[in-house]
Formats: sequence, structure tokens, C-alpha cells
Amino acid sequence: MWGRLPPISLATIVMAHDMLSSNLVLSGERLATLMIQMHRIKETLLHCAQAADAYKAAFEAETEKVKESAGKRTTDNRMLAYFPVVQDIDAKVTAFLIPARRAITEVCQIPSLFWDFKRQHSDPAHLLEKDLVPILGEDHRIVTWLKTRLPMIKIVIDYRNGQEHTATTKGSKLIVRNFGMSPTNQIDVPGWGLDGNELTDIAVDLPAILDFLTGLAEVMLVACVDANLPIFPPMTIFRNEKPDANCPIGYVLHVNEAEMFEKMRYARGVKADL
Repeated sequence: MWGRLPPISLATIVMAHDMLSSNLVLSGERLATLMIQMHRIKETLLHCAQAADAYKAAFEAETEKVKESAGKRTTDNRMLAYFPVVQDIDAKVTAFLIPARRAITEVCQIPSLFWDFKRQHSDPAHLLEKDLVPILGEDHRIVTWLKTRLPMIKIVIDYRNGQEHTATTKGSKLIVRNFGMSPTNQIDVPGWGLDGNELTDIAVDLPAILDFLTGLAEVMLVACVDANLPIFPPMTIFRNEKPDANCPIGYVLHVNEAEMFEKMRYARGVKADL
């Protein structure tokens, strides 16, 4: 089952299972619900990865054809003999943005399984304002970390809204441009961006957004676990500096044995060795 999944999706769910299987942070129905949520996020990221791969394959096929034509022109020398076009480029972009936006919504549900919220959120900015800041405070690690992620999150949300809601909202329209010819007779790669802004390379942006969303899901889980670790046994979350290439798990939860034994010695009235 797991072998058919790409490492980027597999790692997220394996890490969640390893961290939560001890029942030290969550148990019972909430633990089961969180594992279901992490599976849902994994599937959504997988859809993003498939859409990114589909675009990459189409893009690379067209660039290869351009290389094969070696800049040859028509007999009148006015046009290139072959000009690249990514077929159904709007559909390919949409196939990526829909699950990318959904992933953000699903990540917003993770904290609600660690703290009791009165509402569900689909935008991390609202999650911060309405629940995380009032409960944890402005200076909490989760709050300060999530604030640094808001600009990139806003780009994904605005791009999706720029496709879907421009007819009914004041948001900017998403512009998707196929291959084009620059004034210097160079071929421009496909780009996208909100109306009035500079377009960026779609082939570069899609994998970057996928990596960002994967990290968002992983760190949100890690931060929520870290904020709810028991006093005993003392637990520590380590950054995995040498992850397995086939399953690149970013963080690992360990019992801090040295601290645990020290607390046990003090509890028994034995002074710890210095």
C-alpha cells in the first residue's frame, strides 16, 4: 500500500502515526479523528503532486520539441518551424490549485483537535485571529511561526480565488499565459500571476508550493504536539537531519531519558549527579 505513494505524501502520514501512537498527547476519538485528518491531508497533497507532475511532463515535452527543432524557421523566415504550447494549460493549473487550496483548509483543522474551538476555519489568518491568538497569546511559537507563513498562503488562496470568484468579488483575476515570444525573439516560458502583477514561471512555482504545503502540514502537527506534551515523561521533538530518501520524515518524537531519570531521582529524594 505505502510503496505506491510518493515519499512527499508518505512521510507526512508516517510521521503523524509515529508521534501519536503513544497516546501521550491525544487518545480515543480525538486521536482517531486526527489520524483520519492526516490521511485526508496526505491524499490532498498526493493530488497536488499528480497535477504538478502532469504539468511538468507537458512542459518538458514541449521544451524538448523546441530543442529538436533547433530554432528552425518557416520558409519565409518569419516564424519558428515549431512553437511550443502546453495543451489545456488552464485546466492543468486548476487541477493543481483546487487541492492546494483544499490542503490549506484541511491543515487549519489540525489545531481544533488539540484545543476546543467554537468554529472551523479555512483560512489560517482567521484561525490566528479568532482562536490561536486568544488561546495561546501573540508570542506563542505556533502563532509566530504561522504568521511567517501567511504571505505564501495568501498567494495560493488569491490564485484560486482569482480563477473562481472574480465575477462576484473585487479580487484580481488570475492570468495564465502559455509559451510566448518576447520582444527580443526569445521564447518565454508559461507564467501566471494576479492581474497587474509580474508573471512567474509555473514550472518553478508548482513544486515550490507543493513543498510549502507539505511543510505547513508537518510543522502544524509538530507544533500542536509540542504545545501539548505531558510534563512526564519529558518528551523532545527532534529535527531529522538525515531523513531517509524513500520516506523523508522531518521530525521525530523521543522521550528525553536523561531528564526523565533526573526527575525520577529527585522524586525519590536522590540528588542528581552534577
